[in-house]
Amino acid sequence: MNKRRLLLPLALASVLHLTPGWAIDSSFTYQGLLEDGPSVAQGAYDFEFALYDNLSGGAQIGVIQTANDVPVVNGVFSTALDFGPLAFTGPDRYLEVRVRAGASSGTYTLLGPRNKVSAAPYAQLAESAGFAASIADNSVTSAKIAAGAVGSSDIDSAQVQQRIVGTCPAGSAIGEVAANGSVTCSSGLTGPQGPIGPIGPAGAPGPTGPTGPQGAAGSADAWSRLGTSGTDAATNFLGTTDAQALVLRTHNVRSLRLEPSSVLLNGAPITANVIAGASNNAVSAGVRGATIAGGGVLNNSDPDVSNDSPNVVTDLYGTVGGGMGNRAGDAAGTVADRAFATVAGGHVNVALGAFSSIGGGFSHVAGGSESTIAGGIDNSAGSARATVGGGGTNTANGIASVVAGGDSNSAVGGQSVVSGGQGNLASNIRGIVVGGFGNTASGQNATVGGGALNCAGGNMSWVGGNRAKTRPGNDAGSAGTGCANVPINTVDVGGDSGSFVWADLQSADLVTTGPNQFLVRAFGGIWLGNNSAVTIPAGQFIATSTGAHLTSGGTWTNASSRSLKQAFETVDTRAVLARVLELPMLTWQYSSSPLEGRHLGPIAEDFHALFGLGNNDRAISTVDANGVALAAIQGLNDKLDEQSATQAQRLQELTRENADLKARLARLEQALLRGN
Repeated sequence: MNKRRLLLPLALASVLHLTPGWAIDSSFTYQGLLEDGPSVAQGAYDFEFALYDNLSGGAQIGVIQTANDVPVVNGVFSTALDFGPLAFTGPDRYLEVRVRAGASSGTYTLLGPRNKVSAAPYAQLAESAGFAASIADNSVTSAKIAAGAVGSSDIDSAQVQQRIVGTCPAGSAIGEVAANGSVTCSSGLTGPQGPIGPIGPAGAPGPTGPTGPQGAAGSADAWSRLGTSGTDAATNFLGTTDAQALVLRTHNVRSLRLEPSSVLLNGAPITANVIAGASNNAVSAGVRGATIAGGGVLNNSDPDVSNDSPNVVTDLYGTVGGGMGNRAGDAAGTVADRAFATVAGGHVNVALGAFSSIGGGFSHVAGGSESTIAGGIDNSAGSARATVGGGGTNTANGIASVVAGGDSNSAVGGQSVVSGGQGNLASNIRGIVVGGFGNTASGQNATVGGGALNCAGGNMSWVGGNRAKTRPGNDAGSAGTGCANVPINTVDVGGDSGSFVWADLQSADLVTTGPNQFLVRAFGGIWLGNNSAVTIPAGQFIATSTGAHLTSGGTWTNASSRSLKQAFETVDTRAVLARVLELPMLTWQYSSSPLEGRHLGPIAEDFHALFGLGNNDRAISTVDANGVALAAIQGLNDKLDEQSATQAQRLQELTRENADLKARLARLEQALLRGN
């Protein structure tokens, strides 16, 4: 049903009904303008009318008057009421009206507030008062005589001159009266009475009545409405001197109640409860030191707010600052188990924990001791020292956990944090989710830097981007959206702990396979450098500002441009070769990774001692190793060239010596032949 109201509340068109012999009838006519929702009412409506001796509460006068199927035309209705001859005896009367749709069996809607009845019905008092002994001259005018009220028998012909001498036949009415008393008759029958016209403007106020008699002298202890001077705070005060509460009313409804505590010190209460606002705001029995600063409302009485209800304090020293439907305390157990809870304001908020607090907002529950909810809607802080800063549907259930804001986030682990975003979960101790969507930090001390659908499952792991995952261990907290379908590391209790994963915007998960991994997925490449020229050439996966890069095929290329170098010196390649020959060559394996297998090569300490390259003796640069190898090759080549030249010269000498010997042998053979 639409909300109904009287646009012109209780407009009383009061009519005295006179019976022959001037007997006074107690009935009167009530007229008003009714609205049904945003428009004026039309059609038939049922009404109930009740008469009271007070604007609010009070005693009912007479019986309830019922008027069914009253026609309402353009909002205007009229009906006759009669509360009996004893209803109007002098004191003020107030009319209460209820309405429902006509031909209905439903409940009536109360139209408030009650309205004071105008003076017209009190005319019935004249019946017992009698007429005045005399009437002042010229005080009775034609306006004060109802039409047809004075007949010929009421007129003394000796005192009143008869002006009308003509008559009109039956069925005809007098249309005009001439100065000589003759009349002109009008023909035709009188038509039906027209509808009731609109309510005319209010008349001018009547003259001020005579001053009444002076009242009795007030008490010397009374407080003046205009202020009281010369008071002593020790002896002059507003309040009670016994164990009763002090109540202040507005419009005859309780607006402030001050209650003394039942716990006494030297016979006096140690504190008091302060209950302001709605009259049904309440402090539970046995509670002391409670404060309700205002707000609250009678159950379901506010036309603009749903779930309207009073404010309540159920435990010692609880506070509700305002709003409606708020509670400080658990309303269970003793009044001392959840003391010092506070709800500053808002709507239907409950501070259940001892020392818990809610700043405002709607439908929050601060259930943990020392828990806090600053605002928002539908948030919960269920553990000790848990905090929700705002947002909606957020839960901080871990001890000292925090959800700063966002929507549908949960901090379940102790000291865990979710800064914001939506649908994020920090389920293990000291887990952190900075923001984003659907992220989960289920490892201890794990962090999700942001992004979406990430899982920091390993202890002390870090993930970010999109679908970056570190596997949780058997001790991990509950798996949220980000960790759904991520396999468990059954070997390591802490999962893939100490791992770092960053993933780009690809639709597949990037998941670690063990602890202490550093995984990066960057479809567009990785750039490293110290300037802003971020350019990754095609075919390169890792590019640097110096030109060094790793190709997509896995080949590393060092930067070696002359423009990048300085302090050039020539090299004695023979000396380098000699030192290479002195360099011990060993096979070995890394102690940190024995499963990697054996390697062959020099030791950094030996390399640095022979060549003095690099800035320490703990590492060998690939550039230096390659440079030593190339210089040694050059030195070896020079040595081989020198040896080849020496050998060629000796060969020439031997060739000449051989030719000489051959010539001498030939001469010797010839001589021997001649001797024969």
